[in-house]
Parts: sequence; C-alpha cells; structure tokens
Amino acid sequence: MTRSLIGFRKYAHFDLTYPILKYPEPPENCPDLGVPGNVVQRLLETISDNLNHKIFVDNWYTSLQLMANLHKRGILPLGTVQLRRAPNINIIKKALEKKERGYCSEKSVCVDKVKLSVTSWVDNKAISLCSSYVGKEPMGVVKRYSKKHKRRVDVPCPKAVSIYNKYMGGVDLLDAILGFYRIKIRSKNGTTTCSSISLISVA
Repeated sequence: MTRSLIGFRKYAHFDLTYPILKYPEPPENCPDLGVPGNVVQRLLETISDNLNHKIFVDNWYTSLQLMANLHKRGILPLGTVQLRRAPNINIIKKALEKKERGYCSEKSVCVDKVKLSVTSWVDNKAISLCSSYVGKEPMGVVKRYSKKHKRRVDVPCPKAVSIYNKYMGGVDLLDAILGFYRIKIRSKNGTTTCSSISLISVA
C-alpha cells in the first residue's frame, strides 16, 4: 500500500496544513537541511522510524545530506537528484547527455557514514537518482521506440529507475495535470493561486 504526502506552498500532509514560511524550521532534534530538506522532515514527522518505510521524492527535495539523514532514521529514500547537489560525485551532465540511450553508470559516496548510490541513466534525456538502498543492479529492460530501426526496441534500465517510476508515476502525472488546472486557495490574506505542487510518495 502506498500513501502520498502532498506538499505545496502551504505544505500539506493528508489533512494537516503547515503555514507558509519563508524558511521552514526543521522538526525538533532534526538537523537544518535548508528549505527542501526541512519540508521533507516536517512532512515525515508522523512516519515512525526504523520500520524501513520507503520514501520517493523529486529533485527539488533531494540532497545527499537528506538521503543520509533519512537512512539513519530507518527510512529508505530514493529520489531524482540534481548533479550540482552531489558535488562529491564525479559525473558531468554534458558528457552524460552525449551517451546513447540505455547508458547507465553508478557512483557511490559516503555521507555521515552512510553509503549512498547515485545512478545515472540516459533515456530521452539523462537523469540521476540517489538512494541508500538501491542502485544500478539488477538491470531490467524497458521498451522504447527507435527512430533508427523504426520499431520498439529493448533498452537496459537500472533497478533504481524502475522502482522510482513504479511509485512516482501517478505523482508526476498529477503534478502535470495541476499545471494545466490552477487551484485557487482562499486564506485570510486573500485568494492565491497554487502554482506549484510537489509530492512525496511513501511506501
């Protein structure tokens, strides 16, 4: 069973709504990980530690420090990551984008004694994912249309990508739909438009 934690400008978690903060404070006894990391920590306050819950986040939230801290709590994270937020990983985005579809590489880094894996894969474009529990192996296969062969062909796909797509597909679809249908929110300060909705999926 998968539950979704939904966050927007008033970060909401099920029926709870957090106030708009220019700089969200981290929960008590939690490190200050900046706005994205603090939002995740606040949304996970009701999630019990050390039960191996799996959390899936997009690249606005993901940082190496956040992944390491969640792992220490007994929460298993996986998320897309911006390579500029992984300075210890020797991956050059421009070089990655020149690789053929299906190319995959995996680099490891230790953060606060937690081993993290950064898996990069080339599909229509290059993506990178960070996790403390899954990486490149075992490789799977996905079907993609090849302009060269004019038919669908098998493309190697890393395990981290397969798992992420399984749990985040509906989240990304909802995010896209909400881009077309703006939500009006009434508050004491007037009516505002919810222009950005980010979601976190927890298994």
